[in-house]
Amino acid sequence: MPARAAATTPSYLQILIKYLQCRAFLTMAVAPAVQQICDHILFQLARATTRPLFVALQGPQGSGKSFLTDLVRSHLSAPPHALNVVVLSIDDLYLTHEGLKSLALQFPTNPLW
Repeated sequence: MPARAAATTPSYLQILIKYLQCRAFLTMAVAPAVQQICDHILFQLARATTRPLFVALQGPQGSGKSFLTDLVRSHLSAPPHALNVVVLSIDDLYLTHEGLKSLALQFPTNPLW
């Protein structure tokens, strides 16, 4: 029977590389959704009579809300729109910054946005 290789714990760099590869793939996969959401936001912004415009994204835990929000923020902040976009997570309302950093350390593949 062949000898089994010892199990090794992946390094932070290996985890980061895998995360970035997955993110690149997912970014391409959700691009139509991001464009549709951004188009809707821009339409609402053009119709809005007051500023700022508040937009909320909801979904179950782990469904990709933060990921999608980051893509939408990036798209709307870049030219030609160049909007000032602020992202607020519900976690920001009940966790201290230290609590958020602790949570990010516990789950390194789920970064603190």
